[in-house]
Amino acid sequence: MKSEPQQGKQESHSFGVNKRSSQGDGTQCKSNALRNRYEDIMEEEMDPAQLALSSEDIENVIESIEQEYGAILTADLKKAMREEITTAVPELTRALVPLISLAGAEGSSTEKLRQEWVRTFMEVMLPHMQKIVSASQQQQ
Repeated sequence: MKSEPQQGKQESHSFGVNKRSSQGDGTQCKSNALRNRYEDIMEEEMDPAQLALSSEDIENVIESIEQEYGAILTADLKKAMREEITTAVPELTRALVPLISLAGAEGSSTEKLRQEWVRTFMEVMLPHMQKIVSASQQQQ
């Protein structure tokens, strides 16, 4: 069963496709092919178990942060981090896998794909990072 692409999200991921009208140079044809491939990738079913980090992986991330910064995180902050990492990783994977798949496509603009990758990363991650920062400020 294929999952339905999210309305609005799909439109925002233009992945730098040149939307100019064709001038006989094949630009429009390449753009349409890339857009169609992106839409196909977005519609592919992704196994949620493959998208998520294990509890052990998440604990390792939190421990690494504590070691790196020489601080012990509170239970509330660790809980917030676990929740946000658990939801952010699958969202990020779903959003970035199609862009990564297109990176090697003939006719794709590396600079445009890089810009789209950064924009998509920030769009997904900012709300999660804000929740973690908010939780850290509440512990002070």
